[in-house]
Amino acid sequence: MCRVAGVYGYRFAASMVRTLLFAQQHGGQESCGICVPNFPVKKGLGLVTEVFPDSQVSQLLPGKCAVGHVRYATQGSVTFDNAAPFEYTTSFGTVFQVHNGHVINYWELRKFLARKGIGFNGTNDGELLLKLIVWKAEQNGHNLVEAIRYAMKKVRGAFSIVLIAPDSMYAFRDRYGFRPLVLGKKRKAYFVASETCALDKCGARYLREVKPGEIVRISK
Repeated sequence: MCRVAGVYGYRFAASMVRTLLFAQQHGGQESCGICVPNFPVKKGLGLVTEVFPDSQVSQLLPGKCAVGHVRYATQGSVTFDNAAPFEYTTSFGTVFQVHNGHVINYWELRKFLARKGIGFNGTNDGELLLKLIVWKAEQNGHNLVEAIRYAMKKVRGAFSIVLIAPDSMYAFRDRYGFRPLVLGKKRKAYFVASETCALDKCGARYLREVKPGEIVRISK
């Protein structure tokens, strides 16, 4: 299993995400990455302390919203192209995503998207999930919630996802809830992580689990 992290509304969001990932390093040691809207994704092969040796990562990635990922491969080889987060530029802005899970019908859905003219950089099912959601959102007037619901019905497998859109952060799980995902809060900021131990490391208060099949939208 991989581990995911997200922070919304905190001044040093990227630094908090780094701490969340460090606390969950046991869940993925092949690659890690962090992204903040309006900046290139920073990711690489190796441990959190190797890819992000400076804990003050917010100096490189300033912003109040960030997501991050540590990877344990279940689909695709251990390469830079398969490292998360993934980003996709759409007609309504750039969308970023991290996920923990495994898509059983990966090749079926990849062929479906290929027929729609959508290409792939790697073989990570996280990239597939993002492009499936974005493709549907482009078809339905940019309604991301409906696009996520569509993906939930199309995908066979398990997943927990944190996604950044231009105006919001989304956290959601498959309908069976096989992969963990929890919500926390620190002052006015919201935290999302795979495990509660990560919230403890950041001093965030545990709120609750994201329910199976639930979509949580966090915005101003």
